Amino acid sequence: MGLLSNRVERSEIRPGDHIYTWRAVYAYSHHGIYVGGSKVVHFTRKKETESSDSSDSTSSLISEVPSECPTFPDCGFQLPNSDVVLTCLDCFLRNGSLYCFEYGVPSAVFLAKLRGGTCTIAESDPPEVVVHRAMYLLQNGFGNYDMFEKNCEDFALYCKTGLLPVEEPGIGTSGQASSAIGVPLAALLSTPFKLLAAGPLGMATVTAGMYCAGRYITDIGVRKDVAKVEVEKLSLHPGFHLIEDEESVNKPSEKPKTLLPMKRKRESLLLQLTTVIFFTDLGGHRICSYSVRQTADNVFISFVHETSGQRALFRKHLARELCSGNIRPERDDRSVGVGHGDRRGSRRSVLVTGGAGFIGTHTVLRLLEQGYGVTVVDNFHNSVPEALDRVRLIAGPALSARLDFIRGDLRSTEDLEKVFAARRYDAVVHFAGLKAVGESVAHPEMYYENNLVGTINLYKAMKEHGCKKLVFSSSATVYGWPEVIPCVEDSKLQAANPYGRTKLILEDMARDYHRADPEWSIVLLRYFNPIGAHSSGEIGEDPKGIPNNLLPYIQQVAVGRLPELNVYGHDYPTRDGTAIRDYIHVVDLADGHIAALNKLFDAPDIDTTPANHFGHHIHMFTNHIQLYLTMLPRPCPWTGCVAYNLGTGRGTSVLEMVAAFKKASGKEIPTKLCPRRPGDATEIYASTEKAERELGWRAQYGIEEMCRDQWNWAKKNPYGYCGGAEK
Repeated sequence: MGLLSNRVERSEIRPGDHIYTWRAVYAYSHHGIYVGGSKVVHFTRKKETESSDSSDSTSSLISEVPSECPTFPDCGFQLPNSDVVLTCLDCFLRNGSLYCFEYGVPSAVFLAKLRGGTCTIAESDPPEVVVHRAMYLLQNGFGNYDMFEKNCEDFALYCKTGLLPVEEPGIGTSGQASSAIGVPLAALLSTPFKLLAAGPLGMATVTAGMYCAGRYITDIGVRKDVAKVEVEKLSLHPGFHLIEDEESVNKPSEKPKTLLPMKRKRESLLLQLTTVIFFTDLGGHRICSYSVRQTADNVFISFVHETSGQRALFRKHLARELCSGNIRPERDDRSVGVGHGDRRGSRRSVLVTGGAGFIGTHTVLRLLEQGYGVTVVDNFHNSVPEALDRVRLIAGPALSARLDFIRGDLRSTEDLEKVFAARRYDAVVHFAGLKAVGESVAHPEMYYENNLVGTINLYKAMKEHGCKKLVFSSSATVYGWPEVIPCVEDSKLQAANPYGRTKLILEDMARDYHRADPEWSIVLLRYFNPIGAHSSGEIGEDPKGIPNNLLPYIQQVAVGRLPELNVYGHDYPTRDGTAIRDYIHVVDLADGHIAALNKLFDAPDIDTTPANHFGHHIHMFTNHIQLYLTMLPRPCPWTGCVAYNLGTGRGTSVLEMVAAFKKASGKEIPTKLCPRRPGDATEIYASTEKAERELGWRAQYGIEEMCRDQWNWAKKNPYGYCGGAEK
């Protein structure tokens, strides 16, 4: 880049860069923030809000939202009543060239630029902060587009710097309105200036005068009337209203719109009555449950949870008990405790520690899809804020409204007090902790302090605030070098490294807490080897430095970041001489946490205790339809402390994994055979019978699907979330 042009190649841009392209024969430039994955977040006028007057001279300068993109299904994502849009890079450029906006330029360089709207004296914030602002505004809005007061360049400048005028501006902070071309063009589009610049000479005079007087003094890096505004507090700043309820959008306002805290978009079924009804046997074990939703005109029955063999029986039972009327099944989901039909989470709030990490993000997404309200606490030691922004992007605005984030460290009792003071939690899913085996051997004190102290503080806070339901992220490392395979939950526990020993100590701690106070309900999930990524390719594993796990290492070789894969040990007594492990898709692992929460909440939400042993009837009236459902005695809520293996129950060798990834990616994976590493076990895989029997959970993905999704993530994000920037 230089004085004449800021043009760059696509390979040169990184997430968090402010990019732009020229429109209308170089008369106007359109700006946005590159967020990675060939996606751009930018600010533009919506088609439906554009003036119907064909004579509007500004219409040709507005970057339209693409109606359809053959490459990216989510291209053109835009919330109702918002002018912030996500598009692919191709649709953003519209066959134009790519330019990168410069930040922190010296005054002399700034004044020497031939065009305005290409650089600023202001300094940029770190790329992860920039991407976070852009993704937050995509979900929450940036007010209404105005070419001269709040345009695409103003949006990008705010994302990069966080700077806004202290008071509502009369003209935007962008350089376009004060550039050699932008200001005269803007002036000529208004009636008074059309009279002053009737010819080329007048145009040139206006251009030169306004260029000299306005471009430097209006730069956001020079102005004294600007201040940093946190994106989460943007609603309190003059001139910026966030996305509003549909009801209020069309109502005339008596005074200028000011920014109020964002309102959650109302669900269209707000006034409907939903009841979850559980059938149990005399021993208190749940057989089946239905979601009954009552509206003004209909009763909808959702078959949301059944054990094997009960479907036909209870269909017949409902057929007998339901009176005639407008009744139809709403959902018929065969998944046990995991399917989208299960809405037991719709009234519950879950705290997820370490929720911005690899497994955490996938689990948070599944929790949102299941109807839970989710609060994530993370210190970003091994993660980045953009991971949660990507979760919001996948989930969409309606589900994202139930996701909150609090930055904090579990080792800080003050941070934990803020977390638990924010709201009441029904359960905690605990991921937070360090997890690299090699690092734990080199720095055991760091692992004992982080993993143990943080969890002890968490237990104290949970007890103090009356939350005694916990799903704990344990590990197959508690088995050490197992003497018998497959590993079953009551196998001998003999962790062989500091990381594994912290997990084993924390498992013992959980059992001690339950013995001391039987009200505690704790599920210990022993992961084997999580791999893969979300099918969208938006979230996945993003390790720092050289990966510790096999598939991320293979992935980095495939994208060219590493030259070859070191295969440690090729003389094991296995089918191809390499070590065998149990690999599980991270989405299956996330579903395992949903199944564990279902176990914690495995008691009905309504009191169905009958006056006698044989049950009673519940009466519901809708349009003169009377519904009788026989209820059996309510079981006691489950309490205890129990461990489950989460794996596939199948072993895959290192060379088999290399071959599968090569097939999925079409890339060669050069390998180098190396001696065994001391302490590496020959073969480890799980027995999953207990999880299948008691949780109703079973892994669904095979190695081919795991490699397919891992490669989809890798090719979209070859350098992870931040495109190679320091995390």
